[in-house]
Amino acid sequence: MGSAEKLSSGYRINIAADDAAGLSISEKMRKQIRGLNRGIENAQDGVSLCQVADGALSEVHDILQRINQLAVRSANGTNSASDRRDIDNEVSALLTEIDRIGDTTKFNDKYLFRGGRGRKTEEVFIATLANPSAQSKFFQLLGSDTSRTGYMEEEIDITDINSMKNTGTANQGPLPYVGVHIDFGKLIDQDKNIGELAGTGFYVNCCTDCCPARVEFVDAVGVSVDYSNMDTALGIKIGIRKADGAYYDSAADFVSAIVDSMIAEHISDSSHVMYACDNTTLYLYDIDNYNWLPGDKRLAYFCDYPTEGQETHLSGLTNQGAGLWIQSGCDAGDGIMLYMGYMNTDVLMLDGLNVLSEENSTKAIRQIDRAIQMVSAQRSRIGAYQNRLEHTIANEKNIVENTTASESRIRDSDMAEEMVKYAVTGILLQTGQAMLAQSRQFGQDVMSLLAG
Repeated sequence: MGSAEKLSSGYRINIAADDAAGLSISEKMRKQIRGLNRGIENAQDGVSLCQVADGALSEVHDILQRINQLAVRSANGTNSASDRRDIDNEVSALLTEIDRIGDTTKFNDKYLFRGGRGRKTEEVFIATLANPSAQSKFFQLLGSDTSRTGYMEEEIDITDINSMKNTGTANQGPLPYVGVHIDFGKLIDQDKNIGELAGTGFYVNCCTDCCPARVEFVDAVGVSVDYSNMDTALGIKIGIRKADGAYYDSAADFVSAIVDSMIAEHISDSSHVMYACDNTTLYLYDIDNYNWLPGDKRLAYFCDYPTEGQETHLSGLTNQGAGLWIQSGCDAGDGIMLYMGYMNTDVLMLDGLNVLSEENSTKAIRQIDRAIQMVSAQRSRIGAYQNRLEHTIANEKNIVENTTASESRIRDSDMAEEMVKYAVTGILLQTGQAMLAQSRQFGQDVMSLLAG
């Protein structure tokens, strides 16, 4: 093929015969380049989707902040019943707006936050059914026989639960519950005090939720709950001091205070484990148990930590929602899965919230604080997705730029070189034609001389 064709097409390789190996490499690079260009646009769509989601959740944050203001206002003792009704009307309207935002926010006709409570249970993998560890100081203090270490296989009827002080749950029914109990009175019997629990703790897990609650006794007052890492473990810290700063000297008062704090925190709504007490004994129940088979019950544990090989794949209470795939690369499976999560008052555990009394208003302040943390975690995850997509775009643009340059060196013509070749070929052609013309003229001149 001559330089003229290469100059006219711009390609060094126009047919496979020009460079068979080069053509194969070039086409492979073209696939990558064109796929990445489309993937960049896909990722840019993903960034826009994240921006829409974050904007919607920003409004939810503003709404929650306003509800918190209203709850704080309603908690003030100077308000009359009619004042609180007026405040509650605005609270109800704002809660409805949260549900509307979750139900209607969409991108390209794809709803982002529609869904239920956001509970996701992954398959649980148990490498061995050996008993989990129960060697910590907590179990040494209380004893395995009293504390019911190991798996929660004790069935107690609902009527027994209802006779105790308990955190309560909407899921209660007439069926037996898997549970464990801890008799803190044993400390007193051993002439030990509640203060010796400082720094000790245990994990409790139910067989319907793979996420264990991490319970820790701390040298402080009150009970606090850490919702920041609910995909791994709900963190519960139980203070061993009374409001006056002294250690509890009564095991019955101690366990009663624990259950009261759990009731205030709505702990059973977020951990699947209900707390109850009777005299000096604290009870823990799997509140979603429905006649599990013996093998299923063995997935539950009460221990200082699962032994090696016993640890489950944790998921627990999460607000991931359905996955949304962004095909950012040129190959199958080369992309990013986004989880926008759900958004409604049920997910935020705000259903039933009202500020019609001072007590309800105080309770609402705690609920709103938890909901704000949950929305913050959701927005943080979405913001991280957006940053990741933007880095993906920058990286793929760099790949496209350099791969295009490489493909061009293989496939495209070197115009300067081809122009030189074309000029040389033209000169040689013209020289040959001139020499041929001169040779013909020389013959005619000789014939003219002979004829004369």
